[in-house]
Amino acid sequence: MNHPELYHRANCAQRRDVELIIKKYLSKMQWHHNGAVSLIDMGTGSGDVLMDFVYPHMGKSLQRLVCSDISPKMLSYARKHVVNLNMVEFRILDMGTEQPLPNDLAGQFDYVTSFFAFMYVKSQRQALKNIHDLLKPAGGKCLILSLGKHPLFSAYIALSKMQKWSKYMTDVYSFVAPQHYCLDPRDDIINFMIEIGFSDYHVEIEHKVFDFESVETFKNVIVSINPFLDFMQDFLTAAFTDMNLKMKPMDHTGPLSISYFNLVIFGSRS
Repeated sequence: MNHPELYHRANCAQRRDVELIIKKYLSKMQWHHNGAVSLIDMGTGSGDVLMDFVYPHMGKSLQRLVCSDISPKMLSYARKHVVNLNMVEFRILDMGTEQPLPNDLAGQFDYVTSFFAFMYVKSQRQALKNIHDLLKPAGGKCLILSLGKHPLFSAYIALSKMQKWSKYMTDVYSFVAPQHYCLDPRDDIINFMIEIGFSDYHVEIEHKVFDFESVETFKNVIVSINPFLDFMQDFLTAAFTDMNLKMKPMDHTGPLSISYFNLVIFGSRS
């Protein structure tokens, strides 16, 4: 994502889903406890989701908050416009890195959160290992929310098979969640978590529907995250085909309902 201002304005579906999942996992995450608390957020993006839905649960016990992202542009936006706390650290970090984690991050956090970034990492196993290794060995917890299956992924793949666009989209699967075509998307994640050594874990798939105000509103969301901006009209047509909508996008009026699946991952280390 390289359009932080637009993403900040258009991430309505993401905000709703994060707010709901934070409420659902309150008892598992146990945000309130005594002592100095530390949290690192991975794939912070524009920062509003972290500050609006996670930070309020941390209370006065929060002593260290790290915002991390692979995109310097997104972190710069978050620093200037959203996350305006003196205590916050901003770190450029690839959650799927195969390099050793920095010494001042490894094993330092009570909590690791990540919202709608996990689907883009090259190796989800490596990302989970990094998250595990960021957690404190005695009871650190993580909560990850990611897209599993979505019409936007089907549209990417459809466009990559079109002669018009195929030569520009040779890396299309870098932008498609591995769970998109899985019969049971939970299996690989659960196996990874067992192999890595999470002491407690819970993985679920949630079916979601979001009603966008219009096709234009949906388009703005896609533009904010879509790496293939020049293909927008064909993209919308492919997305409508995947959703079995017979009319052309330009002919659709009124709200647009998008059905998709989220991947939810909770884990703890001990």
